[in-house]
Amino acid sequence: MVPTVMDLLNIQKNLHHHYRSLGGWTFAFGDYYTERVTIDLDSPVMKLMQAVIDPITYSNRYTMPKMIVTTSGDEFFLPDDSYYYFDQLPGPKFLRIVPNAEHSMKGHLMSDILALHSFYLTILENATFPTMSWTRSSTSINGKIMLTTSVEPIKVTMYYAKTLDGIRRDFRLVVKDPNSQNPMVHPVVWLNGEVQKINATQYMAVVDRPIVGWAAFFIQVHFNGPKGSTLEFTTEVNIVPDTFPFPDCSGTSCVGSLV
Repeated sequence: MVPTVMDLLNIQKNLHHHYRSLGGWTFAFGDYYTERVTIDLDSPVMKLMQAVIDPITYSNRYTMPKMIVTTSGDEFFLPDDSYYYFDQLPGPKFLRIVPNAEHSMKGHLMSDILALHSFYLTILENATFPTMSWTRSSTSINGKIMLTTSVEPIKVTMYYAKTLDGIRRDFRLVVKDPNSQNPMVHPVVWLNGEVQKINATQYMAVVDRPIVGWAAFFIQVHFNGPKGSTLEFTTEVNIVPDTFPFPDCSGTSCVGSLV
């Protein structure tokens, strides 16, 4: 199973996290905002609906191999949505964050096809997937990801980015123009950074806490796959500092505004 650019599991908690990050709702939620979904976020009706439509409700059924594909600059969903669901999913499970891509994944079609090919080929060939585990941590100085793999990767890369200001914890590539109803480019660019190799199957990435705003980073790993293919997975992002710029909403105050 490969859900792509839709990882809003644990809907209510994730939407509250969305509000605390952006101080409102992404402009991409426009249709839902018009239907007044946000004002009902904490209502009993929303909880009843979530019990039916939230994918996390059915997590005990997800016993097949899973690769959850997201993008670093998605205008719908946030790069740290996984904090609210990934640990609740059974294995085998993998993440694949596509750097410097927005919701449509325009310009990344070939890399997506190759990643899908190797993932499904591993299943069809009854080959063994490598395993990955990691920890995220942060201090007043920096953030760290410690990665452990079951086999030695063929390539390990770190990607990192910083928000453009200290107003929002916002890594979207497209945002709402504050002077109009139109979207505008929001150039949060993800760059390559250094990964420290501890041994053949352990790696560490460290990013300093920025003076203003937030920094996010993740480790991307490539493994040999069947028939000359390459498996590509990532860790979750780590965002430093581990703070939110806005207080949470509750009840009807969650109506918010589009940003």
